[in-house]
Amino acid sequence: MTGIGPDPLGRVPDVLSGRPELLERLETLVRRVEDGRLDRRILGLCRRRVGTLLGCPAHRGVIPARDRMDDRERACVDFAEQFVLAHHDITDDDARRVTSHLSDAEMVALTTALAVYDGFCRFEIMFSGG
Repeated sequence: MTGIGPDPLGRVPDVLSGRPELLERLETLVRRVEDGRLDRRILGLCRRRVGTLLGCPAHRGVIPARDRMDDRERACVDFAEQFVLAHHDITDDDARRVTSHLSDAEMVALTTALAVYDGFCRFEIMFSGG
């Protein structure tokens, strides 16, 4: 579906085969999340980090060592990790570390993408018996 990596919907199309209208809405959501408002490399790094943390086959993958990422990429990947592991503990200072590298529109795109990736990973895990 996208150029960022494997299809973010994972097994969702199989599960929703009887609900094509819902599947179409989810595909539209993913297209909007990955519409270019945020650098595709950052989205890919964050998506793979979310998938790795959750053990989700549809999303996980190798990301470069921290010293091979620039400050912007590291800030976004760190935020992705916190979003998945302890979203309720994110502080204004945590958000500022990311927004110092992103515009408002990019920050909205990042947090929306993280919510989508996290949700689809958890959905995938639930339906794979994990």
